[in-house]
Amino acid sequence: MKTADVVLIFLACLVILACVFLLAPPVAEKGSLQEQLRQAQEQVELLKAQLADMDQQIDKLKRGDRETIESVARDKFGLAKEGEVIYQIPRPTEEK
Repeated sequence: MKTADVVLIFLACLVILACVFLLAPPVAEKGSLQEQLRQAQEQVELLKAQLADMDQQIDKLKRGDRETIESVARDKFGLAKEGEVIYQIPRPTEEK
């Protein structure tokens, strides 16, 4: 084998290794991006479900559903019926 052939083989190996090293980070990043996309899609589905629940609650409030009105009055505004006593339990604060 001639010296020129050895040099050509060596250069070819270098080119192949360079391609592998240049392509490896994008392949790893693709997996990370796919995971981020999956998480974002899960969050979208969760938010869609919450929106549907809120739409249903709004419809009930518009129709004057007494149970829903009382529930919102208690949960959102801390109101109570006459003679009822409300006990508020403080939530622990989160430290950041």
